[in-house]
Amino acid sequence: MKFNKLLMKAKNLLIVFAKRKLNKKILSHDVILYRIPESDEVLAVDRNKQDNSICEHFFNSFNVGFDKDDISRVHRLGKRN
Repeated sequence: MKFNKLLMKAKNLLIVFAKRKLNKKILSHDVILYRIPESDEVLAVDRNKQDNSICEHFFNSFNVGFDKDDISRVHRLGKRN
């Protein structure tokens, strides 16, 4: 019985460690851009498209090789003005 408890505890610790490692890997590709003007578009889909195009323009201006598929999502912080 003690062995099963130890085994379950070790398994849970490995799961927690794997999740932390995965989160660090995912977050290592995040880019944060400050002071980007807000879109005047009414629909969220259109605002998101404009945010994606700003990111593409930013990367292209620094000659960073990337595909459009590399940008999985764009998220704005804070409330919309």
